[in-house]
Amino acid sequence: LMGTPAHKFDNYAYNIGSLLQKIHSVNIANCPFKQNSVDILLEKVLDNIDIIVSQVQESYPDMNKSDIISFIKNNIPSDEVLVHGDYSLPNIIISDDGEIGVIDLGDLSISTKYFDFYYLKKSMVRNKKIEQFPELLKGYGIDKLDDNYMKWIEIVDKVLF
Repeated sequence: LMGTPAHKFDNYAYNIGSLLQKIHSVNIANCPFKQNSVDILLEKVLDNIDIIVSQVQESYPDMNKSDIISFIKNNIPSDEVLVHGDYSLPNIIISDDGEIGVIDLGDLSISTKYFDFYYLKKSMVRNKKIEQFPELLKGYGIDKLDDNYMKWIEIVDKVLF
């Protein structure tokens, strides 16, 4: 795919959201890629809870170990979709004629849509494009994200990276 990474542009947020919605709409009935399924992510957090408590407390100082365990068990995202796994602006390519595509499909998996939204939002902050996030959600077809599911993925992220 020839083109320019999306972080070089300012006017593609709606289309980036629309493309993500198409990825999340793919039929997953026979998908063998489950390395980022919510069950596996939950297991990774619980297996590594002692390692991540202090990292979680940097963002949520009022949460102790049992609060984190309770939160992570009680806020499991219920959706399952095909996720890109690293849906970030550098991995979204825009061709000279305005077509949008994605590269780096190595982390393609069944998971929660919040997995892609979390890493995309982080990428938009890093690339100083976060003001375009509402337009991206509009392209996806939603008004807002569930804060608890985003927090769930934020905690999971402590284990993954």
